[in-house]
Amino acid sequence: MGRKGFAYGAAVTAALLAGPAGAVSTNVAGNTAEFLTVGAGGRALGMGDVGGPVVRGPDSMYWNPAGLAVSDRPEVSYAHSELNKFFRHDFLSYSHPVDFLRGTLGASLTMWTMDSLDARTASNVDVGKFSPHSEAFSIAYARNFWKDSDLPSRDREFFQDTYDMPYTPRPLHDEDALWQGALRFGVAFKVVNETIRTRHASAFALDGGAQFVPVQLPEMTLSMTFRNLGTRPVFVADRGALPMEGAFGVAYDVRWEGHRVTPCAELEIPVFGDIFAKLGAEYALQAGANTEVYFRGGYKTVAAPYLSAMAGATVGVGFRVNRFTADVGFQPMAELENVLRLSLGYRF
Repeated sequence: MGRKGFAYGAAVTAALLAGPAGAVSTNVAGNTAEFLTVGAGGRALGMGDVGGPVVRGPDSMYWNPAGLAVSDRPEVSYAHSELNKFFRHDFLSYSHPVDFLRGTLGASLTMWTMDSLDARTASNVDVGKFSPHSEAFSIAYARNFWKDSDLPSRDREFFQDTYDMPYTPRPLHDEDALWQGALRFGVAFKVVNETIRTRHASAFALDGGAQFVPVQLPEMTLSMTFRNLGTRPVFVADRGALPMEGAFGVAYDVRWEGHRVTPCAELEIPVFGDIFAKLGAEYALQAGANTEVYFRGGYKTVAAPYLSAMAGATVGVGFRVNRFTADVGFQPMAELENVLRLSLGYRF
């Protein structure tokens, strides 16, 4: 890695960690369908819920559809989350490469349930119990749209002078440009439904994202995502908004024989609520010919101002044996109890 590549990676990381504070909208309670922001996968939670730049395979359906593009065989994943001893979040996803589409298709089902509540009238008359629940179904497509090897020669011929050696022109084809690399795009369409006793509300939403691996720094992945861009669900006469958000992320792989360390960071920009940062890292140990063990840690700044500094910390462990993976993530949430997320995956 040259000085130019190192400076490139350092500048991107610094820009993410120095993201502005504040909120896009001061109405922090202006949206509905909050279950769409819970997160999915024990690996992600263990790394502070950094997903955009590191996600691969079926879990990409939640974090960044572009991650589907690296799948080389069918995969299935299931994640279950327990929140505050009251809420449950389930996420089932599947990805399948399709040769004639030159990309990967994916599908996912999200289910949000909670314990039963007492139903009472305006006169405080008990009329039984009900269990609010929400669901979302997604389909997605992702593809590697551009690789360095696909660059036509005429693109290089157009730019003949190098930009880093003033007064010393050299043909650009002798050097790698910052914009060269692997570029993945993905998009997901989903149907969202919420039910509160006898009332229902539905909406349609779009997720999308990109991952870029620069040829000058192949250990680094940059990401950009947006989620929950869609229609406004209506309960009776109340029209809410989906929890729209965008994110910019970066991850960097450091590898040596039998070991890998991946630090990562992401800047989350919700339309309703404060901008916050997510930091994480994963250490992978090669424990056998077909076995890896993972240790993870992370931090999310979103909860710390309202609960405690420890409420932003996350930890996780996982392992892979042949084609089977299992991951667990944990986050203490002070007065809101703990968050536990378990996920299982299999590559066919």
